[in-house]
Amino acid sequence: MSMAGYLVQPGDKWRMYAGTYRSPSVTLTDNDFRDTMKLQVRTSRRDLFNNVHGTYLSAANQWQPSDYPSQPPSANTTYSDEDGEIIFKDLRLDFCTSATTAQRLARIDLERSRRQMVLTAPCKLSAWQVQAGEVVQVTHSRFGWTNKTFEVCRLTWCQPSQRVPAKPPAWALTWCSRKQTLAFTRESQR
Repeated sequence: MSMAGYLVQPGDKWRMYAGTYRSPSVTLTDNDFRDTMKLQVRTSRRDLFNNVHGTYLSAANQWQPSDYPSQPPSANTTYSDEDGEIIFKDLRLDFCTSATTAQRLARIDLERSRRQMVLTAPCKLSAWQVQAGEVVQVTHSRFGWTNKTFEVCRLTWCQPSQRVPAKPPAWALTWCSRKQTLAFTRESQR
C-alpha cells in the first residue's frame, strides 16, 4: 500500500499497478457487449467509509507504530454529511515511514472508495484483449457515455447461455470507473 497501488492476478502471473494515472488502452463500444449491462451506483453500507485513520512506522518513535492524522481533516465533513454519520476505516501502513506520506495514502484510499460506480458487462470475445488492472474507455449509447474511463477490476469467463450474476460477474468485465470504475469494479479517480 505504500505506493497506493494494488496487485491483480489476471492469469498465471501477478501484475502490480502503482497508484498513478494510466492512459486507456482500449475503447469498448456497444458492439463489444453481448447482453444487458448491470450498473451499481452505490457501494453497500458494509463497504462504505468516509474517514480514514491508522498507523505508520515513525523514526521519532523508534520505528514503532504511530498515529497519522485522520483523512479527511475534521473540518471537511462533505462525505460524512452525505452518509449521515462518520464511518471510520482503520488503515495500517506498516511499510510507510512518513506521516505526510501516510496521510496522502489514506486520502487516496478514501477518494478511491468514494468512486462508487460499478459496471458489470457481459462481453463478446472482442473484449478478451483487456486484462484486469487495465484502464479502458466505454462508449454506450443507453447510458449516454462517450469514452467514459473505467478501470478493469475483474474478468470472469462463462458460457454464453449463462446470465451474469451480480457478484461475481460472469464473462463480464466488472469495471471501476477512473472517473468511474470498470468491474471491469469500483469508481476511481484520474
